[in-house]
Amino acid sequence: MPGTSGARRAALDHHGILHSLSEVATAFAGFAGIVIVLGGRDRGPWQAGDATVLMGLLACSLGVVFFGFVPDLIEAARLEPEQAWRVSAFLFASYHLVVIVRQYQSRSRVIARDDRLFGSRPLIAVHYTGLGLVAALFLPAAGFFPSWLFFFYLLNLLWLLLMATYSFAILLLEAISAGSDA
Repeated sequence: MPGTSGARRAALDHHGILHSLSEVATAFAGFAGIVIVLGGRDRGPWQAGDATVLMGLLACSLGVVFFGFVPDLIEAARLEPEQAWRVSAFLFASYHLVVIVRQYQSRSRVIARDDRLFGSRPLIAVHYTGLGLVAALFLPAAGFFPSWLFFFYLLNLLWLLLMATYSFAILLLEAISAGSDA
């Protein structure tokens, strides 16, 4: 069937995009880890805000890595491609929701007791945007708007990568500001 090979080729193209994002996220997480570990802790022990930002960076980066390959894994379980994508989207949306809730809880605790750069900027809009993206991914996973499934899957991956980048920038800015205080 001519249409089947075209659909299969399009699915493979999607997998290539996801794998590329996974490679970027892997490099980003690795680079962040090296900078954090080799950068030393001249400022003393880890602060609550540092740990929260680092956990967010890792949860986002490694989530992109893992969920870039989940559709392949699910398809290898012999599900039809459409079913595999829906299951992948449901799992990814669930993971993304857990990351948002955990980061919101952690950041709320830090903001309540700390006035550093990280703690002084409430991130409610970021959390609401993330929740909106999760809802937008849950809809095609449930069978609504199936033609939008890959778009929202990719958009959620990019959002996590953006949040990892933001977390990394916060760590760098705090390290720079701590260095200038010394």
